[in-house]
Amino acid sequence: MVETLKELATESNKFRAKKDKTVQRATFRDILRYIEEDITPETRIRFGKETLLLNGWCARSRYNAFCRLLGPGINIHLAENQVLRDVFDLGNKIIGPIEDPTTKVPKLQKTLANAAAFKARTKYRNKCRSQRLADLDADEF
Repeated sequence: MVETLKELATESNKFRAKKDKTVQRATFRDILRYIEEDITPETRIRFGKETLLLNGWCARSRYNAFCRLLGPGINIHLAENQVLRDVFDLGNKIIGPIEDPTTKVPKLQKTLANAAAFKARTKYRNKCRSQRLADLDADEF
């Protein structure tokens, strides 16, 4: 059985997608490590300011099932959905400082401010270059 797992952990078939092969190899490496050394896989998933720690196969398969079900929205659900937080024993959701939407600077305004600063910096540098060249020309005479 160990030989079969080693073979599956290093298998490379041309007819399989690269992502599928990577997932298969990683999974069978974890299974092989569990059988040979009795080390259970431990995975940390960061979302927002929190970290979800998955210890063991059960938690990992549960998380993978939710990933397939919720897709890329899993991180938002982990942060906001109380049912999902209860499933993974995350406790109550963390309430951070409430941002006032009126104080938040819109992206366009930030871009315009950066563009103005860039323009002013360019003008200043060009002026300094002109002065340096004028000083060099004055020194030559």
